[in-house]
Amino acid sequence: MALPDGTALEVGAAEPPLRLRTVDAVVSALGLIALAALLPPMAALFAGAFWLLVVVVVRSDLDRYLIPDAASLGIAALGLAQAWWAGGAGVGAGVGAGVGAGGWEAVAWALAQGLGAGAAVYAVRTGYRWLRGQEGIGFGDVKLAAALGLWLDPFAQALALQLAAMAALGVVLAARALERRAQGPAKDGARVEDGARVEDGAGVEDGPESPHGMTMVPFGAFLAPAGFAVHVWAQAVPDGWGTWP
Repeated sequence: MALPDGTALEVGAAEPPLRLRTVDAVVSALGLIALAALLPPMAALFAGAFWLLVVVVVRSDLDRYLIPDAASLGIAALGLAQAWWAGGAGVGAGVGAGVGAGGWEAVAWALAQGLGAGAAVYAVRTGYRWLRGQEGIGFGDVKLAAALGLWLDPFAQALALQLAAMAALGVVLAARALERRAQGPAKDGARVEDGARVEDGAGVEDGPESPHGMTMVPFGAFLAPAGFAVHVWAQAVPDGWGTWP
């Protein structure tokens, strides 16, 4: 596995330590303040804990291309607790709404949603590997999708996946465009960089590369915030989907 600094992490080697930065603390604090203003107290408490774990997922995936199992497990545990509370209290439009009274029924429904979300992403992962003969989606993304599925109904899951995919694609395209501009003008199929002639595709890296030459994208860093944003929108604006299911 390639790390952002170009070093390699061998299978079985110790993972580099996760270091949260000042910007992570600022983003976390701003998110908690916004949640306190948008949601009722109990819903804001669950969403606030969710947000802190999302920040951990984003930082880890950006820095190490790894989604901590502890963070995914924490998101899943919070999702079940939130489902039990919402179903038992009969409030809000969160997971479990409409399945009948009782928190345990809401928990069962949330588990079904999580398993469905994980199975869908795992199917995409398996299909890509079968068609291309190489990995395209990490298993950490599968586990993260299953954890997020506990918070989201099927429509919200699909929306979160679409938002994450579009955001990731936009960032990759923008980064490549900026990199090409920084490398200088092309001439006769070559790029000129610092006075040296560099052939297209030779010795030029567009970003962190996998062993198969594909550009690695920290998809979890897009999926976690997208799932969180869709959940908060559904909580803050219960009829926000309009005529959608």
